[in-house]
Amino acid sequence: MTTTTSTYASSNRRTFTTDAGRFMIEQRNAGFADNDGRWIISQLPEYRWTFGGELRKCRHGAFLGSFDTEADAVAAAESAEQLPETNERAIMGRVSC
Repeated sequence: MTTTTSTYASSNRRTFTTDAGRFMIEQRNAGFADNDGRWIISQLPEYRWTFGGELRKCRHGAFLGSFDTEADAVAAAESAEQLPETNERAIMGRVSC
């Protein structure tokens, strides 16, 4: 692996999916109150469109925590369980076409 030095601070944000759901992992490098380089991970909410065109929230999301290493954050996601199902109308902001 080749490493280069840059003045751009990336927060290494990306998503991935496990059997429990979809997760977002991000390193606190830029744009946080505490840019300490720790890794944070969240389990993302799950949404679905109904046949009638209504957006429904099927599962809530959850914050799993902050970790010293990326490997620890990924391990937390891999050991997470699927969140309970809900069936709520998703409230969307104002949209203009």
